[in-house]
Amino acid sequence: MELFSPETLGLIFLALLTLTAYTHSPDTSGNYNATLVDVTDGDTIEVTVNGRKDTVRFLGVDTPETQAENAPSEFGLANTSSNRACLRRYGEEATQFVENNLDKTIEIRTDSEADRRGSYGRLLAYIYNGNESLNRMLLEEGLARMYESSFSKREEYSRLEKQAREEDLGVWSCG
Repeated sequence: MELFSPETLGLIFLALLTLTAYTHSPDTSGNYNATLVDVTDGDTIEVTVNGRKDTVRFLGVDTPETQAENAPSEFGLANTSSNRACLRRYGEEATQFVENNLDKTIEIRTDSEADRRGSYGRLLAYIYNGNESLNRMLLEEGLARMYESSFSKREEYSRLEKQAREEDLGVWSCG
């Protein structure tokens, strides 16, 4: 007497294989070595992890847009053409900063206090080049604002943004 038919065994094997692949994807836990494929803009990159391509959004930070219109109010600025132009300039600078400060092999770290994926399906993570956090560096340089969401580094990021504002660095010099 057969316990399972060959077709059922095939389906069970396929389900286990799928489950194994899922548990080793960047959606389920902590730290991953990744290969940088492309820098989309100052807060979004394309990577491969274990041969699988993914889009990663820098967790907890928001840089000005380079592909779309900026909303100066997000940075506490009046909606003027000069503020929009200033933000675009710093969006381009943030993109260049990320390109200049990431090696081909990087580490991405997810946060148990944050959503795994954002509203556009991008993986939300901290990006490390060696021991340096690019998320943190963008805030320190005034090239990003803290993004209003849940994540474990909120207090630190709020302090870094405040310091950059007080020193009129980057986007905080607009207006």
